[in-house]
Amino acid sequence: SPHPRAARRRRPRAWLTIASVLIGVAVLAVPSTKPAAATTPAASLTAAWKADYVVTKLQESSRSLKYTGTWVRRDSERFLGGHARTSWDRGARMTVTFTGTGIAIIGPTNPLRGKARISVTGEKTRTVSAWSAKYRSQQTLFEQTWPTAKRRTVTITVLGTTRDTKFTIDAVVVRGSQSPD
Repeated sequence: SPHPRAARRRRPRAWLTIASVLIGVAVLAVPSTKPAAATTPAASLTAAWKADYVVTKLQESSRSLKYTGTWVRRDSERFLGGHARTSWDRGARMTVTFTGTGIAIIGPTNPLRGKARISVTGEKTRTVSAWSAKYRSQQTLFEQTWPTAKRRTVTITVLGTTRDTKFTIDAVVVRGSQSPD
């Protein structure tokens, strides 16, 4: 007959094996809370536009984007292309002139982000907010579409509501003419 101590040693090992298996199953069953890059609002908007239109993504360093006032380049894997431009300077501007049927301004939101005034040639000025309760990357801060392609100028002016409030532009997405069938 086996020694009584040997039998006692086998039981804890069996329970450890069962516990390890249960923990492994639990870890596999819990979904990841990190969203995939393709599920950001910017990625969804770009994909939707690409279905029927020619789409151009202008990164923050594009020569088509003209900056006045103080804008600082920021680097982060959370930004499209790894970079964005940020300003704390009330009155700082970014201007883009394009020919197209739509435009979207992409940037992050969080509790330390502020407001900007968006003006489009010949249209009413709007104010947008980049504030949110928690950090969210690649958000569509502004979107405007038109039925026909036309040359337009969009200007973003930082409003800067508090000392710590900033506005960040990650990219500008331009929707051109409809894609040929």
